[in-house]
Order: sequence, then structure tokens, then C-alpha cells
Amino acid sequence: MGRGYRSLVPLVLSLAMCHGDLLPLRPPCAPLSVVSPYQSLWSCDDYLYDGWPQFWDGTINGGAGLGLSRVRTAYLQRHNCSPSTVSGYLVFSTCSGRCLLLSPVFLPPCELVARHSVYGMVRVDGGIYRWIGAKTNYLGAETVTQTGLVVHPTTTGYTFEVGATGVSLSVNFTTPAYDLDEDAAQHHDWPLSYVTVEASASDGKDHAVQLYMDITAEWLVNDNAHVVAWSRTGPGDLPEGVALDMAMGTTSQNFGATTTDRVNWGVGHLAVLGGAPGAASAMVGSQLARETFSGGASLSTLADDATGPRAANDDWPVLAVDLDLSLAAPAAPAAASSSARHRSNNLPAAPDSGGSSGSSGSSGSSVVSSRRTMVNALDLPASMYYFGTNLHPFWKGPHGNATDALGLLAAAAAQADAVLGGAWAFDAALEKSLAAKGGDAFATVSALVYRQTTGALEKATDPATGEAWYRGRGVWEFCMRRETRRKKKHNVLH
Repeated sequence: MGRGYRSLVPLVLSLAMCHGDLLPLRPPCAPLSVVSPYQSLWSCDDYLYDGWPQFWDGTINGGAGLGLSRVRTAYLQRHNCSPSTVSGYLVFSTCSGRCLLLSPVFLPPCELVARHSVYGMVRVDGGIYRWIGAKTNYLGAETVTQTGLVVHPTTTGYTFEVGATGVSLSVNFTTPAYDLDEDAAQHHDWPLSYVTVEASASDGKDHAVQLYMDITAEWLVNDNAHVVAWSRTGPGDLPEGVALDMAMGTTSQNFGATTTDRVNWGVGHLAVLGGAPGAASAMVGSQLARETFSGGASLSTLADDATGPRAANDDWPVLAVDLDLSLAAPAAPAAASSSARHRSNNLPAAPDSGGSSGSSGSSGSSVVSSRRTMVNALDLPASMYYFGTNLHPFWKGPHGNATDALGLLAAAAAQADAVLGGAWAFDAALEKSLAAKGGDAFATVSALVYRQTTGALEKATDPATGEAWYRGRGVWEFCMRRETRRKKKHNVLH
């Protein structure tokens, strides 16, 4: 079984050439939660707060009355797009500012774009700033300033400055797809991504910092009219190391009833690791959750919405979290180094996210930071269908170390330090090896291609034989589609 993954190594290296020699790389789309063809979240904007994250192929779903189930995104130019006709197709602007090449007989409204809505804000000393997701018509437009983006083989790292507050924010999206030669189901088979958020400051001052993030049901439905339900795990049932866990999925759970890779079966989870203090959550409509946080209140003031189930686009129910990342000034200047870091837990240092590192304060000051980790997981009852047989996800099979979502979260929490540390160490070692073989440009591009390749695979277990089965979403097509998007604006980080 390990040989199946080993055969990907030359493929990863050869596919790297489809992107060209770029250093530093401004990826056409940055991978966020990229785990499998079903769980594939990308940001296709220059800045994480410029638009909505979206599904890997940029499809538009809907229009059943017109007999159209999906229309591909063909143009991603973000500025000055005016309507025109190209070979019988209409190019027009959408709500996200992009240009789409569409059949003129079908002009879908903006909500039909296959975005996977993720929205995030940070509140620093009372000021509100958006760090992910597009501007909405009911919230302020002020954003953080993105100062860095780096795509590693398992991790995409962003760094931001939060206005003139003196606070920096880093966000890392990690899919632990390493040690792929192991036959037993381990972290590399888990259907999840870790989202690590960290606030830091070096000005020697106290800062009240709260971070907000929500996800809608769009990543769990094939059509936004599908009915979804939501629930949370009770405090007495939470695995050790999990502060809270919320879940959402369709009521129909109709496995395989879709013509795209967007699922309408399975249950999505958003969990927060660590201790319960400083972590609040709510399962309500998106506008209520976002306005509550932006208005200065905690999500703990909200009761979960009990009116469901309902359609995913009916008041857009969300799983929302609110994390306390407040920073306290150090009691005394750090004696050993001006770049000493005081962390809220024992996780290893995060990988370089392209921003400044070390202390930017005066001599003798230290960088104080606070970090929390979330998990975004997708629990599928079956992941493949082969000649009348439902094949179960590999992590649930006889080779796995969990049988359900809570078991998965328990393992993810218990092994978080080791898995994240291993992922970041793997990234550094692989990039060093690739740079030695082909130079820094080759290493930079190969890191993105590694993420694309591992994210195009789904691994399942044959219930009759216990053998592993692999489903690979056209990796070459996947790579070339990303190459088309590369041409939308610039080729480098600016």
C-alpha cells in the first residue's frame, strides 16, 4: 500500500514544471484546507480578505430548471472586467469582482458561485478588522494588512498587521499529508486540516485580542438549496484536549447523488483544541453571528439556533467560533534575547509565513504571543462507490485508529503537537532537498504542486478484502487548471 504513495514522488517533481520558474511564488490559488477532492478549500485572491474562498475547480452549481448543473470558471481577472462576448460566450463581472466565461443562456446570481464561505475577523482593543472572506453589506470594510504568504508542502502561512495597534496576526492552514509510505492509517489519512492562529506584539503593552471565524454549509452541499442540520457535542462527551466541537451536514445524506466533486453527504466538524476557557461558539445565521462579534459582544451571549433544519442558503447557518488571544505585557524585559517568545502552549514554532520575524520592539523587549488551534474535519460515511460496493474512508477501516468523528478529533488533539511539529519539520526538510536538486525556484513551485497532488487523492478501504483503494482526481488537469489561473494578474507576491 505504501508503494501507491511512493509512485507519486516522481509525479510531484515532474508536475512542478507546469507552473514555470517563479521565485517568490504568488500562487494562482493558495491552498487552505486541501485534503481530498471532496475537501478542497482555496483562496484565489491576492489577499485572503479580497474574496470568498472557493472549491477547487471553481464550478458554479445550480440552474436545475435550465438543465445546467455546473459551469466552469474560465477567467479570473479581478479588475476592470466589462461585459463582452467571446466565441459565443458572455464574459461578465460577478459579486466577487471576477470575470466568468458563461453560456449566455444562463446568468446565475452571485450566490451560485461555488464558494466555500469562510469569514473571519479580529478585534484588537475594540477595533474590528476582517482577515478572511469578502466584504459584506452589513459590516465594516476595514481589514488587516496582509504582509506575507508562503505555501509549504503541508502548510500555507499568512501574516498580517492589524491596523496601527502594534499587534500582528499569523494564520497557518496545515494538512498533515506526510509520512505517506506508512501502511497503517495515520495523520496522513485524516480528513482534516489544522488551523493555527497566533496574535503577537512587541510594544510592551497589554492588548485585548479576540479572533472570530465561521464556516457555512456551502462546503457540505452540492446545491445551496439542500437542507442542512447542525449540532454540537455535549461537554461530557468531548474528547480530552477538545474544547468544543460543532457539526453540520445535509439531512438527506444521499451518498454519490452528485455529478461534481462537491459532496452532499457526510458531516463537517469545526472544533477548537485546548482548554475551554477563552473559547466561545454559536450555531446561528451568519449575519447574527458576525454582527454580534463586530458589535463587541462574545458569541457566548448567543443561543444556538433551534429553528432548523433548513436550506443552506436560508439565513446561511454557520458554525462560528470566538477565541481569546489577548496579550499581556511581559513583567520584565527578556534577559536572554530581544526575540524571545512567550507562548500560550507548547506547540513548536510555526513555519515562516513570509512576514517579519523576531522582535520589532525596542532593545530588551520581547515578542509576546498567544495561540489557539482549530480543526476543520469532514466525516464521510463512504468515500467511493465501486461496482455496487461502498468503500469506507481508510482512517475508519481495519487499518485505522478511529471509528467515528469523535475518535478522529481525540487523535487529532492528542497528537496535535507531534503532528504539527512533524509537518513543519517535513516541510523544511523537503524544501531543502528540492532546493539542492533544482534551486530555490524549483523548491518553491514543488511545494505548491505537492499540496495539489496530495489534495487530489482519496484513500478508501475495500470492506471485503481490507485493501486500500485510491481515487485520484485528474492531477494533471488539476495542475493545468491552476496554471490558467496563474495568468490572472501578477506572477509574484507583491
